[in-house]
Amino acid sequence: MRVRLVALASTLPRSSFGSSYEVFVAETEVGHEEWSLIKLVFTFLPYQPRLSESGFDYSVVHQVSAWRDPECDDTVAQLTARSLPNRHAPLIYSRNVPREDLDRRHIPLPCYQTNADDYIKSSFEPIAPPSNPPQPALKARPTLR
Repeated sequence: MRVRLVALASTLPRSSFGSSYEVFVAETEVGHEEWSLIKLVFTFLPYQPRLSESGFDYSVVHQVSAWRDPECDDTVAQLTARSLPNRHAPLIYSRNVPREDLDRRHIPLPCYQTNADDYIKSSFEPIAPPSNPPQPALKARPTLR
């Protein structure tokens, strides 16, 4: 699965004796230059690097082997909710992300699980800058006198 990291939703401190994890809002490639938002849970051991340490940049495409876990689907609001009522932790957006408006999303993100052992590789694939908008096709009418 090819993913671009959009934002870090939550993370646990690195444990010295067990596994830790990071939860991301990511985009996965669903077609040629077509991407869809997902929730990605990345588990790692104390001696393994965090995914956020290996290219927390939207221009980096990570290849991971991941499996779908419908039990952990969440909305962005659920990902940022904290134990106190009406408290939310902000998303930490990756560098070069084209949009930072995910807080308004209320549809559940499909959840995928992966770990450091299933990390395959990363590649730098910058996105093209937005193209110039097309010029208007209509022209002003000449005034009749």
